[in-house]
Amino acid sequence: MSIAQAHEMCLAAGLDDVIIERHDPELDRQAFDQVAWWIQQTITPTIAIESLDSYPWAGHPRHQCESLIGDIAGVTHLFGGEAATLAKVTDLLASLGLACRLAIADSAGAAWAVAHGRIAKSHAPADRCFIVPPGENRSAIEDLNVSVLRIAPETAETLRRLGVETVGHLLRLPRSGIAPRLGAALVKRIEHALGEVDEPIATFRAESEHIETLSLEYPTIDAAILADRIERLTIKVRAGLATRQRGALRMECRLDLSIHPPLTLDVGLFAPSADAKHLSGLLIHRLEQTRLPSDVDRITLSATLTGPLRTVQTSLFNSVADISDSNHSAGSHSLPGHSLLSGSSISRLIDSLSGRLGRSAVVDVKLCRDPLPESAYKTSPLAGNQHSGSSRTNHSYARRFKRQVSRHRQSAISQNLNSQNLNPLPTDAMRRPVALLSSPSMLLIAFGNVPFACDTQLGSLPDRLRVHGVTHRIVRSWGPERIETGWWKGPSINRDYYRVETDRNQWWWIFRQTVPGESGKTNLQQRHQPTYRWMLHGYFA
Repeated sequence: MSIAQAHEMCLAAGLDDVIIERHDPELDRQAFDQVAWWIQQTITPTIAIESLDSYPWAGHPRHQCESLIGDIAGVTHLFGGEAATLAKVTDLLASLGLACRLAIADSAGAAWAVAHGRIAKSHAPADRCFIVPPGENRSAIEDLNVSVLRIAPETAETLRRLGVETVGHLLRLPRSGIAPRLGAALVKRIEHALGEVDEPIATFRAESEHIETLSLEYPTIDAAILADRIERLTIKVRAGLATRQRGALRMECRLDLSIHPPLTLDVGLFAPSADAKHLSGLLIHRLEQTRLPSDVDRITLSATLTGPLRTVQTSLFNSVADISDSNHSAGSHSLPGHSLLSGSSISRLIDSLSGRLGRSAVVDVKLCRDPLPESAYKTSPLAGNQHSGSSRTNHSYARRFKRQVSRHRQSAISQNLNSQNLNPLPTDAMRRPVALLSSPSMLLIAFGNVPFACDTQLGSLPDRLRVHGVTHRIVRSWGPERIETGWWKGPSINRDYYRVETDRNQWWWIFRQTVPGESGKTNLQQRHQPTYRWMLHGYFA
């Protein structure tokens, strides 16, 4: 589902305060771990996060853990029975702002199938909880779709073509014929759902927390005292990290105040670091930028995200200072095409800039396979996230790509030097402008002696353009190049891009798009007399 479709659904449901944010899988995993830990502490110690296969299951395209599996044998009497246990879990998750579907069965496979496949009578929490009586696994899942068996999409498609749509239809087939034709994995899923074979469950084990707390002798707002206590706590947290050979990627400092609610300071790092002086310096700098509304009673310091430490000597002839600095930094993760980013000095620079300007201000830009220019990249904070990648591989690819671009460009120039229709190759640097506007700007256009206007029904390239009150005449052009989005991304966008050279020796990237027809026109008139609008999207150097 596209963002536009989701937004329309929220508006139709009366949700006006819709917030759209970029998906962060790492934060999702951390939040899910916290839910698992809380249920483990409150309901049953045997709780596990579902294990995923290499590919998404049929009917469940989100390839990310979203279910918990627990063994409640021997604990239900503590809550008053199975129904009361489900009610307790529902209330617990509701207190965390989460809604859930729960099922109890003899096997984990049957419980998973019922929770995901059974249709609830209503949206009430009690109607979203299901209990399968002992020995009734088969009858509970017979009328459900075969996708609840957690099978591969191609297996589900094969069963659909054979007319096998429900689990009951599948169970009527002889298993001796299923295995050689559809694979042993399907037979194993049937055995898991019916409880004939125990499904291994890896009990969830929460990651060791690196938290240190210090209660002050008396409430204070003195910056020097607070900085000293933060340094002490950082040394303790660093000692805990060092025992596991890990470094901090995100640090959080909670200040409990005398009057106001607690104040939280958080910092992110580019690479895992176990340097106590560097970590405390970042936190103290954040403290100096923050106005404390009242005295501080207690300080709690925690490493909310960690990563493995790696000490790398990038050169045989590194100086002593470089090697020492590398040993203090903890790891060097490289970004594609940036060899200098592997050094600890650059890592510290990114940490400092992120601390001063905010994590969202220092970002990494990554290319996306999206035809729309403004969506062809995405940004993510450089500090406070897990980075991966091999600098050697990325640098060699960058050098190979640069040689390709140079070779293709020289070939194109030599072949089309005197041509008026220089068509750039996909690897040509002149195929896209150097400066791209954040959002396309509308142009005023004119044909011949006709006055300037915004829209036109002529599909040809205009003669003159007006930008910020200045008139430009087109002397040369190349194009068009059609860029169109897919239907699955919401309303269709199709543009015809041109590279133009003006009489002021400026090279622009402009495009023509169709304007939605006026309400008074019929569909036939719109089809035969489309209205076009020209937009400026970028400048070539």
